[in-house]
Amino acid sequence: MSKSKQEVVGMLQAYVTAVTANAINHQFQAQVFGNQGFRKLQKKYDRHATEELDFVTKAIDRMLDLGGDVKQEAAPEQPVITDFLTYLKADADKQTAGMQVLEQQVNHDNFDVTTYDLLKDYYIDEDEDLNWDLQTLDLIDQIGIQNYLTKQL
Repeated sequence: MSKSKQEVVGMLQAYVTAVTANAINHQFQAQVFGNQGFRKLQKKYDRHATEELDFVTKAIDRMLDLGGDVKQEAAPEQPVITDFLTYLKADADKQTAGMQVLEQQVNHDNFDVTTYDLLKDYYIDEDEDLNWDLQTLDLIDQIGIQNYLTKQL
Protein backbone atom coordinates (compact mmCIF):
# COMPACT_ATOMS: atom_id res chain seq x y z
CA MET A 1 0.00 0.00 0.00
CA SER A 2 1.37 3.39 -0.97
CA LYS A 3 2.41 5.86 1.66
CA SER A 4 0.24 8.95 2.08
CA LYS A 5 1.36 12.17 0.40
CA GLN A 6 2.26 13.54 3.82
CA GLU A 7 4.45 10.50 4.58
CA VAL A 8 6.16 10.78 1.18
CA VAL A 9 6.82 14.49 1.69
CA GLY A 10 8.27 13.74 5.15
CA MET A 11 10.55 11.07 3.74
CA LEU A 12 11.67 13.33 0.89
CA GLN A 13 12.35 16.14 3.40
CA ALA A 14 14.63 13.79 5.35
CA TYR A 15 16.48 12.96 2.12
CA VAL A 16 16.75 16.65 1.18
CA THR A 17 18.31 17.49 4.54
CA ALA A 18 20.73 14.55 4.57
CA VAL A 19 21.77 14.78 0.92
CA THR A 20 22.31 18.56 1.18
CA ALA A 21 24.65 17.93 4.12
CA ASN A 22 26.48 15.26 2.10
CA ALA A 23 26.82 17.61 -0.89
CA ILE A 24 28.31 20.33 1.29
CA ASN A 25 30.68 17.80 2.84
CA HIS A 26 31.76 16.64 -0.62
CA GLN A 27 32.42 20.26 -1.61
CA PHE A 28 34.60 20.66 1.48
CA GLN A 29 36.42 17.40 0.74
CA ALA A 30 36.97 18.53 -2.86
CA GLN A 31 38.64 21.70 -1.60
CA VAL A 32 40.82 19.77 0.85
CA PHE A 33 41.99 17.31 -1.80
CA GLY A 34 42.51 20.09 -4.35
CA ASN A 35 44.55 22.07 -1.83
CA GLN A 36 46.73 18.99 -1.39
CA GLY A 37 47.33 18.98 -5.15
CA PHE A 38 45.00 16.08 -6.00
CA ARG A 39 43.11 17.82 -8.81
CA LYS A 40 41.42 14.65 -10.10
CA LEU A 41 39.98 13.95 -6.66
CA GLN A 42 38.88 17.57 -6.41
CA LYS A 43 36.99 17.29 -9.70
CA LYS A 44 35.48 13.94 -8.73
CA TYR A 45 34.08 15.22 -5.43
CA ASP A 46 32.93 18.52 -6.98
CA ARG A 47 30.96 16.47 -9.56
CA HIS A 48 29.60 14.27 -6.81
CA ALA A 49 28.37 17.31 -4.86
CA THR A 50 26.69 18.65 -8.01
CA GLU A 51 24.94 15.31 -8.60
CA GLU A 52 23.67 15.32 -5.03
CA LEU A 53 22.37 18.87 -5.32
CA ASP A 54 20.63 17.91 -8.57
CA PHE A 55 18.81 15.16 -6.64
CA VAL A 56 17.90 17.67 -3.92
CA THR A 57 16.37 19.96 -6.55
CA LYS A 58 14.31 17.10 -7.98
CA ALA A 59 13.20 16.00 -4.52
CA ILE A 60 12.11 19.54 -3.64
CA ASP A 61 10.18 19.76 -6.90
CA ARG A 62 8.46 16.47 -6.07
CA MET A 63 7.59 17.66 -2.57
CA LEU A 64 6.00 20.78 -4.04
CA ASP A 65 4.16 18.71 -6.67
CA LEU A 66 2.66 16.70 -3.81
CA GLY A 67 1.50 19.89 -2.09
CA GLY A 68 4.04 19.63 0.69
CA ASP A 69 6.05 22.27 2.47
CA VAL A 70 9.81 22.41 2.07
CA LYS A 71 12.06 23.29 4.99
CA GLN A 72 15.70 24.21 5.10
CA GLU A 73 16.66 22.16 8.11
CA ALA A 74 19.96 22.32 9.94
CA ALA A 75 22.46 20.00 8.34
CA PRO A 76 24.03 17.43 10.65
CA GLU A 77 27.69 18.04 11.35
CA GLN A 78 30.10 15.88 9.36
CA PRO A 79 33.85 15.57 9.70
CA VAL A 80 36.18 16.94 7.05
CA ILE A 81 39.01 14.44 6.74
CA THR A 82 42.37 15.45 5.28
CA ASP A 83 43.81 11.95 4.75
CA PHE A 84 42.27 10.49 1.57
CA LEU A 85 42.53 6.82 2.57
CA THR A 86 40.94 7.50 5.96
CA TYR A 87 38.21 9.48 4.20
CA LEU A 88 37.60 6.76 1.61
CA LYS A 89 37.24 4.05 4.26
CA ALA A 90 34.84 6.21 6.28
CA ASP A 91 32.85 7.06 3.14
CA ALA A 92 32.60 3.39 2.15
CA ASP A 93 31.28 2.53 5.63
CA LYS A 94 28.78 5.39 5.48
CA GLN A 95 27.69 4.42 1.94
CA THR A 96 27.22 0.78 2.98
CA ALA A 97 24.98 1.77 5.89
CA GLY A 98 23.08 4.23 3.70
CA MET A 99 22.48 1.63 1.00
CA GLN A 100 20.97 -0.73 3.57
CA VAL A 101 18.46 1.98 4.55
CA LEU A 102 17.71 2.80 0.92
CA GLU A 103 17.13 -0.87 0.09
CA GLN A 104 14.48 -1.03 2.79
CA GLN A 105 12.78 2.23 1.81
CA VAL A 106 12.85 2.18 -1.98
CA ASN A 107 10.03 -0.21 -2.76
CA HIS A 108 7.62 0.38 -5.64
CA ASP A 109 4.71 -0.63 -3.40
CA ASN A 110 5.44 2.31 -1.07
CA PHE A 111 5.35 5.15 -3.59
CA ASP A 112 3.61 6.59 -6.58
CA VAL A 113 5.47 5.96 -9.83
CA THR A 114 7.07 9.42 -10.04
CA THR A 115 8.46 9.35 -6.50
CA TYR A 116 9.59 5.74 -6.89
CA ASP A 117 11.48 6.60 -10.10
CA LEU A 118 13.18 9.54 -8.38
CA LEU A 119 14.29 7.41 -5.44
CA LYS A 120 15.28 4.50 -7.68
CA ASP A 121 17.55 6.82 -9.69
CA TYR A 122 19.08 8.08 -6.45
CA TYR A 123 19.60 4.48 -5.31
CA ILE A 124 21.37 3.62 -8.57
CA ASP A 125 23.66 6.65 -8.21
CA GLU A 126 24.49 5.78 -4.60
CA ASP A 127 25.17 2.16 -5.56
CA GLU A 128 27.63 3.38 -8.21
CA ASP A 129 29.32 5.59 -5.61
CA LEU A 130 29.66 2.69 -3.19
CA ASN A 131 31.10 0.48 -5.92
CA TRP A 132 33.63 3.20 -6.80
CA ASP A 133 34.67 3.45 -3.14
CA LEU A 134 35.11 -0.32 -2.83
CA GLN A 135 36.94 -0.67 -6.16
CA THR A 136 39.25 2.19 -5.24
CA LEU A 137 40.02 0.61 -1.87
CA ASP A 138 40.83 -2.66 -3.68
CA LEU A 139 43.07 -0.82 -6.14
CA ILE A 140 44.89 0.94 -3.31
CA ASP A 141 45.43 -2.44 -1.63
CA GLN A 142 47.04 -3.68 -4.85
CA ILE A 143 49.18 -0.70 -5.87
CA GLY A 144 49.59 1.23 -2.61
CA ILE A 145 48.27 4.59 -1.55
CA GLN A 146 51.27 6.57 -2.82
CA ASN A 147 50.99 5.11 -6.32
CA TYR A 148 47.26 5.79 -6.34
CA LEU A 149 47.63 9.38 -5.14
CA THR A 150 50.36 10.06 -7.71
CA LYS A 151 47.76 9.33 -10.41
CA GLN A 152 45.40 11.88 -8.82
CA LEU A 153 47.69 14.88 -9.30
